[in-house]
Parts: sequence; C-alpha cells; structure tokens
Amino acid sequence: MVVLLLRYLCGFVKIRISGDYPERFLNIAALNNIKLWGIKKLDGSIVAFMSVKDFKRIRPYKHKAALSIKLLSKYGLWFILRPYKRRFGIPVGIAAFFAVNFILSQFVWNITVTGNEALSKSTIVSYCRDIGIAEGTPTDRIDTNSARLKLLMKHGELSWASFIIEGSHLTVNVSETVKEEDQDRQPANFVAAKDGVIEKVTVSAGKATVKVGDPVTTGDLIATGAMEYTDGTTALTHCRGKIFAKIITQKTVFMPFRSTKTVLTENKESRKVLSFFNLKLPLDPRPFGLKGKAVIEKKHPQWGDAYLPIYEYNITVTERRRKAIVKSQELAKSDALKALSRYERQFPDDTKILSKMDKIETDSTGVFVTREYVLRENIARLKKIKIPTVQKD
Repeated sequence: MVVLLLRYLCGFVKIRISGDYPERFLNIAALNNIKLWGIKKLDGSIVAFMSVKDFKRIRPYKHKAALSIKLLSKYGLWFILRPYKRRFGIPVGIAAFFAVNFILSQFVWNITVTGNEALSKSTIVSYCRDIGIAEGTPTDRIDTNSARLKLLMKHGELSWASFIIEGSHLTVNVSETVKEEDQDRQPANFVAAKDGVIEKVTVSAGKATVKVGDPVTTGDLIATGAMEYTDGTTALTHCRGKIFAKIITQKTVFMPFRSTKTVLTENKESRKVLSFFNLKLPLDPRPFGLKGKAVIEKKHPQWGDAYLPIYEYNITVTERRRKAIVKSQELAKSDALKALSRYERQFPDDTKILSKMDKIETDSTGVFVTREYVLRENIARLKKIKIPTVQKD
C-alpha cells in the first residue's frame, strides 16, 4: 500500500519496448537499478510500468540496445499538478487552506452538552461562558479539571461535570442535583394568615386547635406541632394540611379618564453585527437614530454537526412614543371591571368566591370600582417552633 501511494505521488508511466530482442532492455534495466513492474509480452513487444524518475534515465540505454521505447500512458499526482506549476495562486491557496484549517483547529468550534434534563443546553453553555469557556476559546487554554471544579462550585444545581476535548469539539457531560424532599423538616405550627371564621379543618400532621365556626384573627394558633401523648411525652412535628375560613376582603381599582401610554410606532432601524472569536464587527457603524424597544436576533451558522465560531446579531430598534388616551365613563368602568377579573384569576386554585359586590364612584379624574369579596380560603400559614437551647454549666 505504501509503495503504491509513493508511486502515485511521484508519478509513473506505461511504456512499450519494441525492436530486436526487447528482452535485452530488461537486463540493462536490472544492471542500472531501473525498476520495472507489471511486465507483459505483447505481440513481440514488452509492456511495463516505471517511475518518472527512471523514465528520464533510459534515453542512453535505449540507443545502446537499438530499441524503440514508446510512452503509452501517464499516471500519478505529478502529472496532474504539472500543468499548474506556473500558477502560483493554486499552491498558495492550498497552503493557506491547510494553514487556516490548522489554526482554527486550535479553537473550540462546537460545544455539545449531555446528561442535562431540567437545565437546557443554552443554560449549560452560558454557565461555561461564565467560567471563560465558549466557542472561540483556544483549546490549549482549557484546563478540563480546573474548569470542572469551577463549574461545580459556581452552580449548585450541578452535582457532577466533565469536559472532553476532541479536536475543535468540546463535550460537556453533566449530572444535575436531585432535590430530595427533606423528611426531617423543622417542627412548625399553623397560624392564621387572615381574619375569618373557620369553615373546614383538614390536618394530616399535627393537631388542630380550632373547629368549624370558630372566629380567628391574624396570627392566632390554629394547629400545633406539639403532640402530647397519654404517657406524658411530647413530640414536635411539622404541621401539614389545610384549614379553610370564610374571610371578607376588598379590592379597589382606579381607571382615569385621561392617561398616557407608551406605544410602538412603525419606524424601525436595523443593524447587523458579526462576532468572530468574541471580536464584534459592526457591519454598519452608524449609531441608532431612534430610541425605543430593541430586539436582538442571534444566528449561529452551522456546518454539518459543528457550529462555526461566528455569530450574527440582527439588532432592530422600534421607536416608542407616548400616546394620550382619553376614555369615556363607560369605557373607564369597563376597563376597571376587566382589571378586577384579571385580579381574581390570581387567586389560588383552592380559593372559592362565595359572593362579591361592587361599589362604583366617579369624580372628575376617573372611575373608582371597589369590589368586596366573601371568600373561602386556606388561611393556614407555617410558623416554626422555636426550641430553646440548653446551656451546660
């Protein structure tokens, strides 16, 4: 295989030896270290292959043997490149290609993340960027062991990490921290979060201190984590469950007749910026003439499975203006009621609206809508039990 490769690189030819006794040339070639291969006898002639170097040496020997040697075919890279020997751009381009390829191979072009579940790839890549590792980072500057320790120390949601560099490809293997529920929670009571009247008690851990129909005020003890047993012992636990109470609350919304609002106009300006190995090159150096909302679109060119260390940022600024808003009394009232509906959608799922009543007032500035609610709501709020420390004498 190596011999065939060398013959192709250096070039070889196919010749036909004819005349009286062409076998004499074989003896001459052997005596003068001229190598022939693929020798065949054909119609009184001999066909063989030889290197370009040896072909240039046979001229005096063919005259000595009174033989005719005809060139039949040429093979190899030497003959392919020979027509271009005066075209310096081609070898220079080839050399430049390999030089650039070698230089770029010393940098990270692509980052692959494996083992992540809750955290996205972009999040892990941003974590790597925080410790100085990104596309365009020289591979010889990456200490994989040090980078692993920095990543774990800076981000507690990762329990294990490793960096593997293969050429210009970096693989980041991670394992995320599994958050297990704390079975030994600190003992805690339930206290009332709001004033109300108890309607339903469901306590799975701890002991309720109220019953249905009892009135409570904010901060009252409604379930205790101190469990007393018949043998006189006391154990502290973490209260679990729900205690519902009927509560009365209200929400007021003011909707003015006159106001201003920031709106986006149709005026836009766009600029493009190329980032190559963390070097930002604005394609349009002009500053933005508009002030408003900026939207940045980031493109990362891909070549096969590898991402190039080039980013294209398209920055679009949309002009913002203040617009005067004038509302009628009916429109202001309608908008206030819609705002109250949005407020109700924020209630917890287990909160039930028993009744509600609106009070509407109007003055020269706008509409006031006050809605009074009667709710059934879980008012149980945890409060840790303080355990006094005993000092030893």
